[in-house]
Amino acid sequence: MFEYEKNEAKFLEMNIIRDVCKVLIDEQGLTAEVLPESWKFCAAKIDKPWADINYKLSAGLVDMLTLLSNTDKLLERMHEIDIEALLPKIRLP
Repeated sequence: MFEYEKNEAKFLEMNIIRDVCKVLIDEQGLTAEVLPESWKFCAAKIDKPWADINYKLSAGLVDMLTLLSNTDKLLERMHEIDIEALLPKIRLP
């Protein structure tokens, strides 16, 4: 059993998916102007130029979300918080 499966209930309680998305939004410098309505509450304070984005960190955060989506409850939570609207905004090289 993978750790994310073993700790699924705790991850849901901690709202880890939202927190990972918030770190990703901050790292990407996604401001309210570019975010979908459902994510504006997590907007970065300043826009970040493409050259300043840490793409290795961004890829690691996306990988983390991918791993977390391997359980039904966490995948359902991702749908509830409208992660589908956020992911197309992520800038990758």
